[in-house]
Amino acid sequence: MDSGTIMLGVFFGSWIGWMIFFGLRKSSGVVVFGGGFIVACLTLVAGIYISKYSKQENQPDIASSAVNLNISTEGVLEKDKPLVAQAVKAFFGQCPNVATLAGDIKDAKISWGYADNTGSIQHGWRNPVELVVKFSQDPQDQRLIDWRAFGHTCYYTMGGGIDPGWNTGKEPCANICGVTANDNGEFFAEVPQMELLDDPKTQEYQQALIKAKTEWNADLSKEMANAKKGDEDSISNVGYLYGRGTLGFKGDKYNECVWRSVSYLTTRYEVSSDLIKSATQRKQMEAAYIEGKRQTAKGVCSRNLSPERALIAIEEAKKIADSIPGKRPARRPVLNNEI
Repeated sequence: MDSGTIMLGVFFGSWIGWMIFFGLRKSSGVVVFGGGFIVACLTLVAGIYISKYSKQENQPDIASSAVNLNISTEGVLEKDKPLVAQAVKAFFGQCPNVATLAGDIKDAKISWGYADNTGSIQHGWRNPVELVVKFSQDPQDQRLIDWRAFGHTCYYTMGGGIDPGWNTGKEPCANICGVTANDNGEFFAEVPQMELLDDPKTQEYQQALIKAKTEWNADLSKEMANAKKGDEDSISNVGYLYGRGTLGFKGDKYNECVWRSVSYLTTRYEVSSDLIKSATQRKQMEAAYIEGKRQTAKGVCSRNLSPERALIAIEEAKKIADSIPGKRPARRPVLNNEI
C-alpha cells in the first residue's frame, strides 16, 4: 500500500467521522462507526485499514459500508464515553481486522459494567468494557470463512488494572485478531494502553486487591474445614475457589486439579426411587453424574498441568480422599495414564 492510499484512507475516515460527530453529537444511545461520539477518535485507525483491505484483490469494497455500522452504547453514561472510546481505540489498534469487516457485521454494541466472569476477575478487571459483534452467516469477505468466524457473535472484553488487555472466549473470534490460546487456554492479548480503565497504581485499587484476597482466604478456610469432614458441597467448593481465584489472583491450577479429583473420588450420588421408578434408569443417571465429575477433573488436570504434574496432583487427591471419613467408593482413574 503506497503513501497515497494511506492518506486517502485517513482523509476519508477522518472527514466522514468528524462530519458525523458534529452532526449527530446530540443523539444518544447509538454511535456510528467511523464517527460519532464514542468512536470519532478511531477514524484514523479504521480509515487506514479499511483502505488497505479494500484495495486487495478479491476483497469486497467495504470502505463505503464502514460508516453505516451502528454501534449501540446504551447503558454507557455520557461521562464515561470518552474513557470507553479510548479503550475501544486501543482494541482496534491491536485488532484492526474487525474494522475491515464492517460490511459483514450485522450488529455491534458496547457495554461497560461489573466483572462477572473468571477471566475478567483474575486479570484484575473491575469495570471491563465489552464489544459485542455479530458477523454475517453468509459473508462477503472470504477471511471470515478462513477464520471460521462467520455467523458468530464475538464478545471482546477489555480491562485495565494489573493485567491490561482484552480476551475472548471463542477461538474463531480470536482468529480474527491473530491471537492464540495461552498456557491457561485463554485467548488473551496484552494491551498496556487499556490500563486507563482501572489505574492499578491508585491506593483505592490496591486496597480492593487486598480486600478481595482476604475474603477469598476466609472463604477457602471455611470450605476447607468442612471439606475435610467429608461435606461434599464443600469439597466441590474448594475446587471451585482454587479455580476461580479472585480479583487480580489467577487461582491455583494444581490445587484445583487436586480438589476436583477429590470431589470425583468421594462423591456418593443416589437418585431417589420416589423420583425415578425404574432402577435401570436410576443407575444410568447416577453413572452419568459421576462420569461428569470425572470429566471435570480430567479436563482441569490435563488442560492446566503437564502430564507428570497432573499425575502427582491426582495421587495427592487419592490420599486426601482416603483421609476423609467414610469408605471411598470404587472409581475408574481420572486420567487414562494413571498407574
